[in-house]
Formats: sequence, C-alpha cells, structure tokens
Amino acid sequence: MLSVLRALQRAGVRYVLVGELAEVLHGSPLLPLTASVSSVPQAGRRDGLMAAIAAGGGTGEPASATPAVDASMSPLGVLGMSLEVVPALAGTRGYDDLRRDAVPVRLGEDLEVIVAPLVDLVRIAEAAGDQARVPALRRTFELATDGPVARAA
Repeated sequence: MLSVLRALQRAGVRYVLVGELAEVLHGSPLLPLTASVSSVPQAGRRDGLMAAIAAGGGTGEPASATPAVDASMSPLGVLGMSLEVVPALAGTRGYDDLRRDAVPVRLGEDLEVIVAPLVDLVRIAEAAGDQARVPALRRTFELATDGPVARAA
C-alpha cells in the first residue's frame, strides 16, 4: 500500500485518503478486507493522477462521468493492489469537504498522507449503509474523542 501512496506523492497528486486504510490509521480495530487504497482527489488534477497510475505501471482511467475508478497498481510491488479514485463519496461533497478537517499522518521518513477525519469516515460508512463497519468506527471515534459522534440525519 505504501508504494501506491508514494506513487501518488511523486506525481504531486493532492487527495484525501479514505476507506479501510484511513480507518486503520485512525485506530479502527477492523482489518482491511481489500487490497485497495481509496482516495478522493482534488478536482481538476486528472493529469497528475494519470501520471501516478502510469508511473506505477497501472491501468485504468478516471473519467468525470465515472463515480469510482479502480486502477490496478499491481506492478508497484503488491500483487492485486488497486487504487480506488472516488470524486465524491456518499455523505460528502468531495475533496474540499473532506480536506477541511483532514489530518496529516506520517507513514515514513519520505511519506506523509492526508487522511479524512474519523468523524467523516463514520459519516461515509453511515451514508453507504455499511452496517458492518459503522459500530466499530463509532466506537473508535468515541475512544478518540471521549464522546459520541452525532448520527447522520
């Protein structure tokens, strides 16, 4: 997964990390079920994203009409690794919405990623109806903040 994130960094892609990896970085006890890095890129940065995918020897092409693109990044060193590019997730308004309260997380000397805040990850899971993840994410939020997260309307 780090190799995918490094490829995005080398290409100068601005994005917010979401999904299972973001949840784990916030302390969720749920292990990732997929070998996928999910990101919400900054609008208008398609060229950088395509450069990152190409640099990693990956395939797939983000299109504005496509709600999510699964770009295979397996040549980056992890067989079956993929990059999921999502312009806007259920419960959010896209990059600017998620970036506002996102937190930087250092994953190595040469790698820092911007991760969606835990409250937004709860909101995304709730909006998607992901009943398997919502309880664990809510509890992780409560432990991190000493209080409950407001339920989505």
